[in-house]
Amino acid sequence: MKPVVKPPTACEYTEYDTNNSNSDVSGDDTCTKPKNPKTSSGQGDQTYYTCPECKKQLKTIAGFCGHVKNQHNIDAKASENKTLTSVPKSEKKHFYFSGNDFDTIFPAAFSSTLSNIENDPFLLKDDISVICKFASSSETIRSIFGNRFKTIFVTSSTNLTTTSDREQLFRQLHSLRSDHTLQEEITGLCPTFTPTVVNLFIQLFIEDIIGELFVQQIKVVKHASDTQQSNLSTNDQSILYYIAGFIIKALKKRYSCVSTNKSSIVSKLLNSTNNTTFVNTYGKWFTKQDRGGLQKPCDTFFFLVRELETIVRKSISPPYSASSLSLQPLKELFMESFMVKYYTDIMFKGETCDTMSSITEDIIHLFLTFRGYAFTRIERNKISNSSKALSGLRRALKEKSF
Repeated sequence: MKPVVKPPTACEYTEYDTNNSNSDVSGDDTCTKPKNPKTSSGQGDQTYYTCPECKKQLKTIAGFCGHVKNQHNIDAKASENKTLTSVPKSEKKHFYFSGNDFDTIFPAAFSSTLSNIENDPFLLKDDISVICKFASSSETIRSIFGNRFKTIFVTSSTNLTTTSDREQLFRQLHSLRSDHTLQEEITGLCPTFTPTVVNLFIQLFIEDIIGELFVQQIKVVKHASDTQQSNLSTNDQSILYYIAGFIIKALKKRYSCVSTNKSSIVSKLLNSTNNTTFVNTYGKWFTKQDRGGLQKPCDTFFFLVRELETIVRKSISPPYSASSLSLQPLKELFMESFMVKYYTDIMFKGETCDTMSSITEDIIHLFLTFRGYAFTRIERNKISNSSKALSGLRRALKEKSF
């Protein structure tokens, strides 16, 4: 499927307005943008900032300040225009670890953790190395730790996407560190070691296992993502490579008059080296079309755009409807994707969370703009071709009847 890059101006699904802030909470519909800000009823509360002039609601302070300054040229404080709006809570939970994933990755993380502790050059106690060797061959100890950490990462409602969720995770880890029952169980399985040595081993294990769990999770999710992306043809990936460069150019144009910091960050998304990688095989069409003005994306940004395409193909399937093609659920799906966060963390390393989220949302909005246009173009052509075929058949039957 070859997307047409030129965005139309007919509807919100395919329109990208460079003057509007992406923190605007309006415009969830597929075809038209509502004139009044959307409000919804349900459980839960969300803080918004309402423009005193046009009553538009914005999610962030930065979006509010930029809106009132650029659109109305007035000075207004976000704290004086804060409103609390009820929003429905999503019934779907997005965990980093599912039960099956945790059961798959924990044995490898368990072994890696014991190896790290045993080979730590700063560890002076030989008893710790001995207990690590003993634990590596004990299925009971692995099961004890596995059940404890499964309760924290899978059974509980921790999804690690908000500050409160991460605080809850650290509270549970602290409780596990001071759990006397855990120490008694491990001490009972290791009677030759003193309680002090066992407690030290438990503290070192809990400290190291967290990082190893995420390392193994990244490997599993990345492997699944690579498997899904292998379904994309070479032609599709060549087009996505071109689209990635178009997104960078559009972002640079937008940020050049708005934010110097964001403009410099976007410049880092370009490929500034002459190193040859497998991604270069997808740049043949890009090279043929280039007359000096096209932007060549770096490998990581191309991987991000390719991941967005994979998510779209998984999320949208016939029969199509206004709800399945709505922008807001698709944006949330992109923002919650593990691999999207993985690639953005690599590209925007060292930047603040607000800046990272803002640029990521702009990238997603741009991608959905011409991706939606390409989708509607293909569906329109299918309808047009089917109507032409029907007309020809009717004409043939009519002529045959005479």
